[in-house]
Amino acid sequence: MKYRTILFLFLLGWGAADAQKNKAVLFFNDGTSLEGLGKIISHNRVKFKSDNKAKPVKYHFSKLERVDIYYKEGAAIYVYVKLKYGGHKVMEELSYGDNAVLYKLEPKGFSPSIGFGFSTGGGGSGVAVGGTVGGGQDYFGLEGYYIRKGDETEAIHLGSKAFDVNFKKAAIEYFKDCEPLVAKIKSEEWKFDDIVEIVNYYNKSCK
Repeated sequence: MKYRTILFLFLLGWGAADAQKNKAVLFFNDGTSLEGLGKIISHNRVKFKSDNKAKPVKYHFSKLERVDIYYKEGAAIYVYVKLKYGGHKVMEELSYGDNAVLYKLEPKGFSPSIGFGFSTGGGGSGVAVGGTVGGGQDYFGLEGYYIRKGDETEAIHLGSKAFDVNFKKAAIEYFKDCEPLVAKIKSEEWKFDDIVEIVNYYNKSCK
């Protein structure tokens, strides 16, 4: 058991070190930018260094407009998202349009709390997931999707891998101003796994 624990911690540390090799571009709120290597870390921060030999510096996302990180699979855009139920979270931006913006919160390890709730009124619906693990931090094992309307400043939770049973009801309520899209969701032509396509359709085909 001790050996397995040590091996797990070694692999975890190796993965974190490997992630630091990804090319990153930091765009600050004042209009300046930095290019180098970086990764997203806990407490809504990014760990950055100009090159492999440089000393890493940690920046809080409140000072950043966005961070672009280039993985083997492609580039990812990370932004600091204000949540309807309080607080902010660093999330990956998946779909951007005039009607709505879709974000993904990935399980990154320890991160500040975001609460738990569900709502189907007031022009939106959502579920926020989190669990306290001491020291005021949460451990996220869920991949969550958040969304905000184009004219809104706060995002709500639209679905998670472990809570996709609630997605159909939440999506029908959230996209109720687009009847063709609601019909696709009701008929289950599009389900939770099609969430990116759903938001893309909402941005391109709905007024």
